[in-house]
Amino acid sequence: MRKLPSDQPHCRLTRQIHCLPVQMRGVEQMAGPEIANLDDRIRQVIGVAVDACGLGLVQKVTGLPLGFSNVNFRVETDQGTFLARLCRTQPDDRIRDEAHFLESIRASGFPASYPIARTDGTPITFHDDQRVMIYEFIEGEEPAVTPDSARQVGEAIGLLSTLEVPAGYSSSSLSDIDEAKQFLITKAKQLEKYPELFSQLQQETAEIESFLQIKLPRGFVHADAFPDNTIFRDGKLVALIDFEDSCEDALLFDVGMTLLGFGYQDEHPEPEQIRAL
Repeated sequence: MRKLPSDQPHCRLTRQIHCLPVQMRGVEQMAGPEIANLDDRIRQVIGVAVDACGLGLVQKVTGLPLGFSNVNFRVETDQGTFLARLCRTQPDDRIRDEAHFLESIRASGFPASYPIARTDGTPITFHDDQRVMIYEFIEGEEPAVTPDSARQVGEAIGLLSTLEVPAGYSSSSLSDIDEAKQFLITKAKQLEKYPELFSQLQQETAEIESFLQIKLPRGFVHADAFPDNTIFRDGKLVALIDFEDSCEDALLFDVGMTLLGFGYQDEHPEPEQIRAL
């Protein structure tokens, strides 16, 4: 879950939910930057996926830092270097949608790490209760947040908003106002122990819902354009990665997320970076 600037009005509802006792949140907490564990079982699963994609013989597999949703490995074969992603959170249909969209924009040259289909044309390898996707491996690093990196990511998100959502794509936002309202209903008895917080959550939910009556331009959104989901090399953006939360939604969604990711320094808005976006 993203660390949002704590003193901004648009983050109040998220912050208040985070402050609830853990048993009320239903949120799995992640530890620090652990490395994906590689054992014989996972090595075999990755080998099956690589073989299914016709990518040659595996020579070396290295665990990468754990993300919020998946487990990633760098895979070197006699044909090149690839990324193996063990999908742990998203349902199959959402994973297929991600691959479907990325394949639809491949010819555009948009900077991304594109999935590599199996030889049967499907994107997911199912083996030993695991779901594996293979991607291009993009060399580079997470950027420092500067006006220049903000500008480049802003331009990429702007370009992304102009690309057509392909027929058959159906993924919507992972969370919406109905989920927030349902949270208040299902947790009502527990929240009654915190009357001031409960009242504030109700007021802010109603306030947010009132703004949702405004019709906004819709299209494809990445939904998580933070620095750790971008790859830079020699100061240039070479890939926007981790499309696992992507969806069709109001384009303003990506504006807000990119602003949070690249418009702040030390939890405070940075005007020069915001202008660069």
